Amino acid sequence: MLIGVGFAPAYDRFALSISQCFSSLNVSEDWTRYPDLLQFFEVNMGSSVLKSNFGSSLLSLNPNFVSDLWMYDKAVMGLIRQLPVFLIPNAYRFRKKLVLSIKKWHAYARAYDDDERAIQKGPSNEAWGSGLMRDRNEMLRGLSNQDYDSVASTDLALIWA
Repeated sequence: MLIGVGFAPAYDRFALSISQCFSSLNVSEDWTRYPDLLQFFEVNMGSSVLKSNFGSSLLSLNPNFVSDLWMYDKAVMGLIRQLPVFLIPNAYRFRKKLVLSIKKWHAYARAYDDDERAIQKGPSNEAWGSGLMRDRNEMLRGLSNQDYDSVASTDLALIWA
């Protein structure tokens, strides 16, 4: 869904988002000092990638999502090593916060789809971002032993990857 016929709409959404982002920065032709170039790209490129694949509602509902995701990224190796919470409380705290943010986004997107006036035919919509995310969410929720927490956790893994 993100390659082949799905690539062009995802690319178009990304190009529009990054263009809007850079236009809003009001950067002149004069030399501009930025204290942390990596953070500049994490915030600006990261939010554009997320908007293009997961829709603008994920970030509008959760304004700190991008910064929380990067904090999680810096702490995730402790989770991979299965260290206990008392050794890496930040990793667990950011993971929990991100999963709650994703659940909030899922609830909004499902309500958006339930509103007949808002349903859009096609590869994407404002709530889900891409048809892939809408279809993936429906498929995962249809599996036995899947609840809202587990579906949100799998989306966090996809977003982080």
